[in-house]
Amino acid sequence: MPIVIEQPRTEAELVAIVRRAAVDGRRVRAVGRARRSRVLRGDEIQVDLAAYRRVQRVDRERATATVEAGITLRELGIALGSWGLSMENGGRQPGQTLGAAVSLGAHGSGATHGGLATQVTGLRLVTPSGTVIDCSASEEPEIFDAARVGRGMLGVISTVTLRCQAGFNLRSEVTSVGLDEGLATFDTYVDGHEYAELSWLPGRDRARIVTADRTDEPADGGAVDRGYRWFNRRRTWPAKVAYSFARPASGPALQRARELSAGRRSAPLFPIEVSVTAADDIALSPAQGRPSLFIAGVAGLSGRPEWGSAHGLGPDALRAMYPRWDEWQAVRDRLDPTRRFAQSRGQG
Repeated sequence: MPIVIEQPRTEAELVAIVRRAAVDGRRVRAVGRARRSRVLRGDEIQVDLAAYRRVQRVDRERATATVEAGITLRELGIALGSWGLSMENGGRQPGQTLGAAVSLGAHGSGATHGGLATQVTGLRLVTPSGTVIDCSASEEPEIFDAARVGRGMLGVISTVTLRCQAGFNLRSEVTSVGLDEGLATFDTYVDGHEYAELSWLPGRDRARIVTADRTDEPADGGAVDRGYRWFNRRRTWPAKVAYSFARPASGPALQRARELSAGRRSAPLFPIEVSVTAADDIALSPAQGRPSLFIAGVAGLSGRPEWGSAHGLGPDALRAMYPRWDEWQAVRDRLDPTRRFAQSRGQG
């Protein structure tokens, strides 16, 4: 079969695409990141949500917003900012679509903040049969829990309702320290600031620690900026592999990452990045059940893989890492028993 690429502009068009795929016996994959090409199987339909990106509703009094899943995190931040609102934390890839960020467990870096999926209060999900399900903590709660980090395997997220906050400014600071010192003292930075992250270049012995805290100072486009602009500042290409570890017992993982990266000085250099989140109770969230530290950019570690990275682990290994794995699989069996939304090898 020839590869088909569809670009819906409305939910009705999205539903029609999924239903037609069911009739034709094709698999379906939503594009997870705007303008990023993917290698497709011949029996797949790629659903590109780039044209499905509108803000549908904003309730400033309740601080909620309902948006279409194809909007990028950068666009979402700007849109919410125009309403005087903000997400409490961003993702680490501003060009990623909201649907992908929710499905894959995207996160920023702050010990008191969960991943982006923890800010979701409601979803509309187009299931593999083409049925549209509204789900939340009070409506279809099992589907809501599974779809918030559903890995694209339960259907296509159509719209997302987010819990927001009043917009805020952040004062940031960048500190350069020796790598050993940075790894040893990173917890101090994490505990002392609302947002904190660490990075270093492979084969180098210096670390870069970035911190940020809320402030009443006016934004100046420099050290003080609007929160959503600070979340959107990222410029490097996302790492191909990333892992999550229980914090604070993550010291051995950090040291192992340092060892594995010590001899790498090839060009171009991409940084190894360390971030943190609060615990959550979402079935397949990498932070499920534990405050977590994430290491991105170095292969060969033994933590929970971040979804979307090339981890190469099979179901048995993943089940051992995720206590609620079988609960999530039960929802998948209910919504997609024929595995029409099964993902490629390396995605679990």
